[in-house]
Amino acid sequence: MSTPQSTRYRLLVADFFDAMSSLYDSWAHGANAKEAARLAEEARVGTGERVLDIGCGTGTATRMMAEATGVPGAVVGIDVVPAMLACAREADSSGTVYARMAAESLAFADSSIDVITYGQTLPYLFEPKESLHEAYRVLANGGRCIVSCRQRSLSTPAQELFFALLREEEQRHPAIPPRLSADRAALGEPRVLTTILREAGFRQISTSHLVTGITATGAEEWCSIMEWLGPYPHLMLSGMGKVRRQELYGRLDRRMEELGDGAYTFHLGFTFATAHKTG
Repeated sequence: MSTPQSTRYRLLVADFFDAMSSLYDSWAHGANAKEAARLAEEARVGTGERVLDIGCGTGTATRMMAEATGVPGAVVGIDVVPAMLACAREADSSGTVYARMAAESLAFADSSIDVITYGQTLPYLFEPKESLHEAYRVLANGGRCIVSCRQRSLSTPAQELFFALLREEEQRHPAIPPRLSADRAALGEPRVLTTILREAGFRQISTSHLVTGITATGAEEWCSIMEWLGPYPHLMLSGMGKVRRQELYGRLDRRMEELGDGAYTFHLGFTFATAHKTG
């Protein structure tokens, strides 16, 4: 059921990814592209397998899995952001199908898909558990679901400091983002991700990890990277005028000095979970 909060949240997420579509793959020295390549590797798609990539984005992982199937049209990528789908279609000549579709309401028959992937998608859904139940429904017996989520416990002290400053900035910001439950940030923790997959009916769950990162040269470069880390920092930073942004740079520089060698170090850690439908 749509509510004012869910509508605001979905619009916030869609606007963010629409704005990010052209730089999604190159952002943070290609961190998203690295994650997508690893997702396709973890999927281990075989010849002729039917694949559904939920939240396909620019289609990097989708194209890799389409090549592995060797069958035109065996892979479908879905997303709710038209700009992301446009990027995916423009880069793909394999016959892959791309469609605008919500992850919580899949237009596929029961047990019709062999492999389902979620590349950094689950934490951005308003109803992630509902989507996993849908994935379980359309997955064939013996099929597998591969999920990647950002593991936020691997964030650096510099990242924690930055978000503390953004929360202080909220007091001066006219646009406050819709809030979701605090446990949303924990979806990338192996124990949490394994639990929600098991609750959706999946079994034989295994996890693996990928960590990448960079060190920025100063406050301006740091903020240009962090602005695209997610809808919240994007909303906060894009809404600042030039004067307030310069003020933030100064405050950030002063606080980062306290970290010494850890200043402006940025980590992106990802958890990958592979789960099976066995019954």
